[in-house]
Amino acid sequence: MLAIQRIETDVTVGQDRQQVAADRQGPSFGTTLTRDQIEALSDDPATLQQQLQDMAGPGAVIRIDGFEGGALPAKAQIRSIRIARDQFAAEYHNAGGVAIEIITQPGLGPVRYYTNMQVRDGSWSGRSPFVPVKGPEQNVNYGFGLGGTLIKEKSSFNLNVFGISAYDTPNLNAALPTGTLAHALSIKSPRDNLFINGQLDYALSLDQTLRFGYNLTRIANDNLGVGGYDEPERAYSTDNLVHTLRVQHFGPVGRRAFWRSRVQFIWSDADTQSASDAPTIRVRKNLTLTPGVRYELQTHVHDYAA
Repeated sequence: MLAIQRIETDVTVGQDRQQVAADRQGPSFGTTLTRDQIEALSDDPATLQQQLQDMAGPGAVIRIDGFEGGALPAKAQIRSIRIARDQFAAEYHNAGGVAIEIITQPGLGPVRYYTNMQVRDGSWSGRSPFVPVKGPEQNVNYGFGLGGTLIKEKSSFNLNVFGISAYDTPNLNAALPTGTLAHALSIKSPRDNLFINGQLDYALSLDQTLRFGYNLTRIANDNLGVGGYDEPERAYSTDNLVHTLRVQHFGPVGRRAFWRSRVQFIWSDADTQSASDAPTIRVRKNLTLTPGVRYELQTHVHDYAA
């Protein structure tokens, strides 16, 4: 009997590491979350956005159905999430960065709603050491949302409204020929911001989806430029209004192609009004400079009254 030594051989079959790193279908250029991974994410839109930003890394841009700047939909409406890292893909007109692509599915999830409100008045704020009495102030943050299925697996909607209503009292610290003024003014500086975004989806077929979206942003401020060294006559107000309408059709074509058509209309209006049409008078002071001494002069000029 001739004893033969046992021979064992292990063979690991795999793709070359350089080829894996350069494969545009691999994880180096994109990561697609599974359904279980999506379900494990938070239901809160703010927390969900932070989780996606942490996964993608700093500077990642969130695109919801191909558009940037929209509010995150409810998690139940999300069909897929992909983190794209291909900076030179053909879909970009120039060198892009990391993008978080979120595609939603119409007609998924029940109707949900949420509300929130935060109120803070002037009793929580400290008094300026330059005035004897602090003026009134208030800050109110509010918001509510509603979204869900209109027709099961066919149509869904999403509506979010939030805003800020606040005001404060400017303090005046001015040196006049008659003396120095240091007190809270008798006027308020209100700020009213309103943000509305809505979305309506309709499934034309099993894979083709038609989507309409609308966003409204309004930022209004009154009695700006008042306080500090500026008297109430220097006040001015601003009112900015922006409307955004989006229409999109998307879906796969065959096994390897994806069709996406989108159009966006933006129209805006900006208005600035001065409290007085009188010309602004600037008083300049001559300085005597001593040789060998370094001077630093900082000047802040606000000329809104003219």
